[in-house]
Amino acid sequence: MFTHSDVILLLVKNPVDVFDETTRLLVKIADNILKNPENTKVRTLQKSNNTIANKIIKVSGAVDCLKFMGFQENEDTLTLPLTSKLNNLELLRKELIKMKEGGKCSIMDASKPSSSKEIIQPSVIINNGIPTYSASEIRFLDNIKKVNLPLLVPMFTNHFLSRVEQYFHMALYFDNEYLKERAKSYVPYVELQLKAQERFRQIQKLVKSGKMEDPLIDIQDALILELLVWFKNDFFEWVDSPDCEKCDSKTKFSHMSSDPKLLTYTDKVEVHICVNCSHPMLFPRYNDLNILLETRKGRCGEWAKTFTLICRSLGWDARFIVDETDHVWTEVYCHSQNRWMHCDPCENAYDTPLIYENGWQKKVSYVMAYSGEDLQDVTWRYTSNHKAALARRKNCTERELVDAIVQLRQMRQSSLSDSRKKYLKNRLLNELVELMFEKKPTDKDQAGRVSGSLDWKLSRCEIKEAIGYVWKIHPVQIEGNQLILQYSCAKDAYELISNGEVIESVTGWSNGSFLSSGMFRKEEKDWKMVYLCRNESSKEGALSWKLDIEDESLRFQSVKVELGHKLYENGNIDLKVENQVVDLSKSENVNIPGTKSVLISANLSGGRGDVSWQHAQLFRQNETSDDFPMKFVFTFAKV
Repeated sequence: MFTHSDVILLLVKNPVDVFDETTRLLVKIADNILKNPENTKVRTLQKSNNTIANKIIKVSGAVDCLKFMGFQENEDTLTLPLTSKLNNLELLRKELIKMKEGGKCSIMDASKPSSSKEIIQPSVIINNGIPTYSASEIRFLDNIKKVNLPLLVPMFTNHFLSRVEQYFHMALYFDNEYLKERAKSYVPYVELQLKAQERFRQIQKLVKSGKMEDPLIDIQDALILELLVWFKNDFFEWVDSPDCEKCDSKTKFSHMSSDPKLLTYTDKVEVHICVNCSHPMLFPRYNDLNILLETRKGRCGEWAKTFTLICRSLGWDARFIVDETDHVWTEVYCHSQNRWMHCDPCENAYDTPLIYENGWQKKVSYVMAYSGEDLQDVTWRYTSNHKAALARRKNCTERELVDAIVQLRQMRQSSLSDSRKKYLKNRLLNELVELMFEKKPTDKDQAGRVSGSLDWKLSRCEIKEAIGYVWKIHPVQIEGNQLILQYSCAKDAYELISNGEVIESVTGWSNGSFLSSGMFRKEEKDWKMVYLCRNESSKEGALSWKLDIEDESLRFQSVKVELGHKLYENGNIDLKVENQVVDLSKSENVNIPGTKSVLISANLSGGRGDVSWQHAQLFRQNETSDDFPMKFVFTFAKV
């Protein structure tokens, strides 16, 4: 059954002039019926009529619009019976007028009433210094419809196999019809379809012009790419630590709550303390998908569970992937290539399964895939060194794991039809053949982690040292007790200067940095400007520089930091020298006495709209400029 969004999507594929005229005609037909609903003449459209034949019958989606209104197609006519209700007619007329007034692109706005729904922000009150849920928060949580799974009767005593069993049981949530219907209501499907079609057309043009090889993708693949972008940029929010509700300052994790009153709706509640006013903030780690569809915030667990549910709600074969080294994501089955595709909503990453081993530096051991009807060990898709991964698998014997998977799979599939079982078996065999072969990492698999703050990623060792360059300082280089490290974006070059002379130079912004994540050098050909900013798909970008003294008799004393930058909208750049926050608006002198090694880091975030990635810029300058907008002036002291 078509929805109003479905038929409008069909109509919008037509050229603009055709679309405008057909829309005008459909609105006129609806108006005539609403003005005189008992008149059978206005309810009957003759196919032989030139206007109907040329502007309705021959136009893609126009007849579907009429059928959605309630018209029935006969051999010679399209007729709306007197017994038909006019609800759908009024709904479609309203949406068509909205598009007619706002232009063809207004379908984007018309298609997402659910997405723009106000997000529930749980509130917290303090009793005797202890945070707890407020009364309104409890009412909100109590009113969320609970989806209960069948009782799980544990089969395994081994901790790892028991955990596999629990995840497989939890995967039943993804096939719950109520949850899928709710999840689907939030997706701006028409908007994503239009963007996917445009992306697909652009790819086809590049293939035909010989500018790229055919990636063998279909419209579903393009739609998944758009869904990943929407989910990361518009729907879900990443939270390391919640901002303080009292003073809007940053908070830091303090402890996990053990208060049973807080653990009613989840078994994990974090308490974070404001670094400015010491106000405690709760951050519940919800597992309930109904709650997550409202709060829409969390870290990888909340992201991947909700994204997997949304994929299932769209009718795709999707499964929840759990990496035992502490990360989760989604896989979606691609029919055009007959294989499972890696999809990480936190990273907006698609078909880059080796990113965790190569970009994040993870030591992969067990990676398990869970869906409502199947269970699979997919570790071998996520490593390019099967032998090394196998050596790290100590949780149980390989035979025990295979037997557990087969047993759980057979129990779950026992109620499926023979044809479905046969399909799943054939798909499984194809996948097992694929997993036998090691794949080599590509350039896409080398990226470090995007989601999470720089400190958080560094603490988990999940950000790759893009170059890992360290500026080595020797006493013989220092004249006048001072050194300068500077960078020009126009020249794309670093210089280390002593007494007015360049003693070391490095070409390439990343080649002279210690760590980089989600960044690139932007060249504006029209404005003839260059600068560093975030990748278009990255909510955060990070860049840091490291200097080490190669002598026991010398130490850093201070550094004066100048970092040329431009901020637009609510773009933000956080600058730190070691753990000291630096005010970008000033040329500050930061004391670092007794330090042998110093790390200076910049974290870019914020911005609004589709070009938010451009709203925080480092070192913006004319491409012909001779200036060095980055300048670190170091002073030293002898031990």
